[in-house]
Amino acid sequence: MKNTIRFLEAMRIIAIIAMVAMIGFTFTACGGNDDDDNTPTAKTYTLSLDKVNSNTFTITLEGGVYLDSVSYIGNTLVCEPQPSYTGILRTSDTVVTFQMTTENYTGTISFSDNLLFARNVIAGFNFDIDNIVANPLKNSITFQ
Repeated sequence: MKNTIRFLEAMRIIAIIAMVAMIGFTFTACGGNDDDDNTPTAKTYTLSLDKVNSNTFTITLEGGVYLDSVSYIGNTLVCEPQPSYTGILRTSDTVVTFQMTTENYTGTISFSDNLLFARNVIAGFNFDIDNIVANPLKNSITFQ
């Protein structure tokens, strides 16, 4: 009986020590009210269209860099008539070049109202983007 009482007293002391340690670790992990704000800041990205020649154009990104899978950026475009492409190539961190198969393409290429597909190419699953906007001075190009 004495051993049982000693065992229960020892367990009670161990439980109290464990609770005090857990409370101490919790205070340490929380960190309190630091002046450093680790909240990610949202960004705005701007896309611009530029004509290179009669069957090549680029989409330039300001405010960030393209990820490797740039082929989806073509889904942000409205083309009348729809050209076919021989290549969509990330030519730098901020430029994607479109090479059309149609020699001397005639038509208009512009950004769609919904630039959602650009989010995947620019930020992937990082959702700290406020806006993806088209440069109003370079949101459309005409080939004649």
